[in-house]
Amino acid sequence: MRTFDGIFYLILNTLSTDNIDLLGVTLAIIAEIVKDEHNLEILTDLGIVSKISQLNDLDYSQLRKPFCDAIANLLDLPKNQEQFGNRRIMIVLKNYLEEQDPELYKSLTNIIYDLS
Repeated sequence: MRTFDGIFYLILNTLSTDNIDLLGVTLAIIAEIVKDEHNLEILTDLGIVSKISQLNDLDYSQLRKPFCDAIANLLDLPKNQEQFGNRRIMIVLKNYLEEQDPELYKSLTNIIYDLS
């Protein structure tokens, strides 16, 4: 169990990187590992919503899909719905919708549904 905790802390710390490729991979990893309810709860308790919300102002096209996928999967926990709602994440996602990128539609639809 301690090994997994170390990995979760590493993942959270990696969200602070300036390397866009590493950040994209980290977001994609988060999107996958939080599909497990236990992992979702652990990362939520470690403050993942706050860390990901800080990425709102990044404007790199290669981050949009993993960013949206991670948020969509994090919203499976009701506590995260409230936290993301309070962080005004919809403003950023509205801009993504206006770009009409079909790769983002599924995640964006799930996010909008969970936050409404």
